[in-house]
Amino acid sequence: MIFGVGCDVVALPRVARLLGAYPHKLPRRLLGKSERALFAKAAKPCEFLAGRVAAKEALAKALGLGMRAPLHWQRVAVERGEGGKPVFVFDSAARAYLAKQKIAACHLSISHDGDYAAATVIAECQNP
Repeated sequence: MIFGVGCDVVALPRVARLLGAYPHKLPRRLLGKSERALFAKAAKPCEFLAGRVAAKEALAKALGLGMRAPLHWQRVAVERGEGGKPVFVFDSAARAYLAKQKIAACHLSISHDGDYAAATVIAECQNP
């Protein structure tokens, strides 16, 4: 059963401006540890960061929570799953929250086109 759906669009020029102003602080604030390692190697760091921001904002909307405790920016990571599919990886506090809400899965799609990154999330809950 669907718990919630969220989508978000991020403008790459805005991310580029922020990244230019805060090249070290911004990735530390918005990315989990595993994502920061990937960001450091990214061929297109602005596009990488914009996609992660869109994904996390879409997740926040799907859960109806916002990016606040227990889903801080660093507690949720987007990694590559099987076949390169983007998947969420949650820390223990975020996993506990999802379990309490009976969220079984959070499905993610990220897309980039021109100056934009977009993400859609479907949060699936367990049957009652």
